[in-house]
Amino acid sequence: MKTICYIAAAALLVCFYSIAYADQKFMANCASLVTVSTFQPEKVLDVTSGGASYTTVPPAPDSSLACYHYHWIRLKLPIIFSGFKMIASWGWKQADFCEHSNIEYAVYRKHALFGLTMVGGGQRWGKPIKGNCTYSVSTFPIASWGTDFAQVGGFNSGVTFSFYIAVLSWYHNHSGNSCGSAVNCYAPSVVLVWY
Repeated sequence: MKTICYIAAAALLVCFYSIAYADQKFMANCASLVTVSTFQPEKVLDVTSGGASYTTVPPAPDSSLACYHYHWIRLKLPIIFSGFKMIASWGWKQADFCEHSNIEYAVYRKHALFGLTMVGGGQRWGKPIKGNCTYSVSTFPIASWGTDFAQVGGFNSGVTFSFYIAVLSWYHNHSGNSCGSAVNCYAPSVVLVWY
């Protein structure tokens, strides 16, 4: 019986790792959305004065997890900057079941000649601590990827580079009261960028 449990536990770990890897690969592949001529980010966030924040509007409950359902933000940065940091946080009331909620984000750098590349990101799962739901990639490391916040080195962004952020806050509708009869609910995300 012990052997069966070990095999089942190992299979579950491999499954979670595969899901996390697939999520990271999915986010990397979302870069292709920005190259479509009709693409328009929901927000251009001006951080030229040193920092700014923006609260997203969540998609409809049970929306499919397609790249365009993430909130896309284009950063307006100084022409020369030493780098920037970015974090996404939960922007609404606490999820019904904290452990079944997460914040997923990715940062992309677009080069005029070489296209778009994901340069940072992460999937941060909820964990209740002293009555508050806190988010970290370390909460559920086998099913997470990336880092809690992104740190991107500086570039001459005036002509050559532009930066985009994709973010989505998700939670499971355990009580059935959060977003009607939908299974998947979405919450606003607060995106903070500074340098």
